[in-house]
Amino acid sequence: MSTCLVRGATAQGLHNPNSKTDSLQIFRDRCDAARAWQILVFSLGEVDCGFVIWYRAEKHGVSIESQIQRSLAGYRGLLARQLDLGFRTMVLSVPLPTIRDGQDWGEIANARREVKATQRDRTELTLDYNARLQSTCEEMGAEFLDVTTPTLDSATGLVRSEYLNETRTDHHLHYKKHAKLVGAALSERLEPR
Repeated sequence: MSTCLVRGATAQGLHNPNSKTDSLQIFRDRCDAARAWQILVFSLGEVDCGFVIWYRAEKHGVSIESQIQRSLAGYRGLLARQLDLGFRTMVLSVPLPTIRDGQDWGEIANARREVKATQRDRTELTLDYNARLQSTCEEMGAEFLDVTTPTLDSATGLVRSEYLNETRTDHHLHYKKHAKLVGAALSERLEPR
């Protein structure tokens, strides 16, 4: 197994040839190096749902809907190339936002302060995005793996506290607990039928 991490990559950024992360080219290079028997697994969208969609809508005076569509189109373009090449392609659901309302610590939380959407707004958008991403995967022939639903607290409608990172300034989900969910979802799909 081989991984490729592109920090700060966004599905919307895949549209931008001048992206600071150069994520599209990095993904393409890594996918081009893959062997035909390898399974490609993608995980994008957390930054889109938690920040970029909201930021671009406010900054450019456009609708949230237009930004969701833009993000999904970027993701669709990345997936289409790999599916056209015949790769078995899996897509992980987007994690729920962990940055609470009014949270002012940590570089990421402080950068995302510009967005006025509440954690509930960002959570609802993430759930909607995941439903659309799942439909997109089904239409295209990619496999969607829902690793988000188990992290949702049905009582609060937000991310379950046990999935928050132990390091308070880290906005990512608890690494080991999230990895366990991802591992279980992958194992289930990879079991011989």
